[in-house]
Amino acid sequence: MKCHKAQVVTKYSGDGTTVYTKCINLASSHFREEVTEEICSSCPLKQLGPCSQNCNKKRRPGLKFSEPLLEGDYLIYKEEDAPIPDGYEKTEKGFKSLWPNCPGLITNNTIHEDGSLKIVVKCGLKKTDTSYEECIKCFEEAAKEASQKVPEKDSKEVEAPPLQTQVKHYAKALYNWVKEGREVRTDEEIQQLLEICKQCDLYDAKKQICKKCGCRVNSGSRAISNKLKMKSESCPLGKW
Repeated sequence: MKCHKAQVVTKYSGDGTTVYTKCINLASSHFREEVTEEICSSCPLKQLGPCSQNCNKKRRPGLKFSEPLLEGDYLIYKEEDAPIPDGYEKTEKGFKSLWPNCPGLITNNTIHEDGSLKIVVKCGLKKTDTSYEECIKCFEEAAKEASQKVPEKDSKEVEAPPLQTQVKHYAKALYNWVKEGREVRTDEEIQQLLEICKQCDLYDAKKQICKKCGCRVNSGSRAISNKLKMKSESCPLGKW
């Protein structure tokens, strides 16, 4: 997913056309500079989804803490006394991320007043900002439910489950999908399964959800917005 603060610039001159990427994140030390894919991949200030916080906080000169370098799950500061970010632990290599491997997380990090990294994460399922404590609790509950057999509900029920139940069911599906290696179905397979869903009395065509589990089922190509894409998942009524 591309950072929303990486702006593609097209420059015209007598020598021809030049296309490059420029950082427009005020909080970044690369603000207004041309950036490469390598620089963007090691930037902890990625804006990977719609910003729900004020993204206009500018990195002033002379801040106490420099912008850390992101290497995989580790944040590395030049300063030894840098504060531990939310959802990280301090190790010899750097600050290691403890955030669960949930594809529903959207990173919108920014900076504190002292220049240190401020972790801002949005939950793609609940559509709200989330803390590490809230996220890990949700993920652990999904893992617990995934290890238990969920009793079947009465198939005559036509109302979708409550929103809280829908979130839990989808979080459980995401957990299983990640655990099984994130295998996905092809677009052709998705269309075949969707036709089965459309013939079911518990399919809500308007909301594009299954009234049995509450999960979204459609023709979308992203697993985060389409349970049919997840190869690890099956119909709660056993139809596919």
